[in-house]
Amino acid sequence: MKKFFLTLVVAALTLFATAQTNQYFWYQGNLMMGNPIAQIDSVTFGENEPTDTLHILLPRTIIKEVHDTVEIVKHDTVYINKCLANNGALPGKFSVSSTKKVRFSKGNLQYNAALGTHQCADGTTKQGTWRFAEHQWDYVGDATQGTVYENGVKCDNALISSSYYGWIDLFGWGTSGWNSGANAYQPWSTNTTPSDYYPGGSYTNDLTGTYAHADWGVYNQIGDEPAGTWRTLTYDEWNYLFGSRANAASLRGRATVNGVKGFILLPDNWTAPTGITFLSGTGVDYDKNVYSEIQWREKLEPSGAVFLPGGGWRTSSTVYDMQSHGTYWSTTAYNNYWAWFLRFNTTESGMSNSYHGRYASRSVRTVIDVE
Repeated sequence: MKKFFLTLVVAALTLFATAQTNQYFWYQGNLMMGNPIAQIDSVTFGENEPTDTLHILLPRTIIKEVHDTVEIVKHDTVYINKCLANNGALPGKFSVSSTKKVRFSKGNLQYNAALGTHQCADGTTKQGTWRFAEHQWDYVGDATQGTVYENGVKCDNALISSSYYGWIDLFGWGTSGWNSGANAYQPWSTNTTPSDYYPGGSYTNDLTGTYAHADWGVYNQIGDEPAGTWRTLTYDEWNYLFGSRANAASLRGRATVNGVKGFILLPDNWTAPTGITFLSGTGVDYDKNVYSEIQWREKLEPSGAVFLPGGGWRTSSTVYDMQSHGTYWSTTAYNNYWAWFLRFNTTESGMSNSYHGRYASRSVRTVIDVE
């Protein structure tokens, strides 16, 4: 194994220490913050380390050295963005305009109406809990399909209600829980009239500006992150990412990850990790790019890849097209019936504005702007 050195200024932890900061520890192969093995006060970067990413490789042993040079054995890669206060962003940078880049959240957005409370951007506290999926390939689906279990029971978008105790991940347009002036604005809304989903009562209003709180990520605390940390891409941003950024066509394609069909987006200036082949193109089906959980966790995800699972879509309490279709909302209205969303299936990929109205519930994948 390749060895290299980083100079770490560390302080030994005593058994009864009560106040530590900047703490990192190993958990299931990942470097986490919190319950520490060592208190890291400073890091001297190695040669050619990127300035906006802290790239640490540590053995799974307690660091005992104090104010000394620690030998690092390369066997696991962890990226922590120094510029972000959150742990929910993936490492890859994606251009969504000629002047703006984003990082994607680590999984699709999920909501539980009966679990706990969360803080909102307007200062209120609301019933319910928002979180990101544990894995990028996770989708709730319904009781017949899906990849999300809680306490041994499969979660089910078809059981959506204000009191459902499981997780859901398909939402009508603008249903962040903020009273936008629309008749339907709660995450569990199942109305089937497009006008019920008009923020401010007008079909021309986007989920931005005056109505930005109708964006799920802007309004809600998600996990441990404060409200306002995240946002959803606009139509122009999704469209630029898919078609206008440099080498856009070669940086996207259908794939199967850990047995789940979906769509891969690769970051700007992506380089394939050793042993990984990626095929792009409109004729590449889900079975052409097939990756195991280990390949994704150890190579593709650390390289910045984003995976959008094909979680289908919902109307009323019926879920359709799981694993053949993926649909992901934008914040941009289209006309008096529709709003823009990203759509992919076995033959198409790109922006769409039809395929049922704003009441059709779709997946949400949030982003954070790169400073």
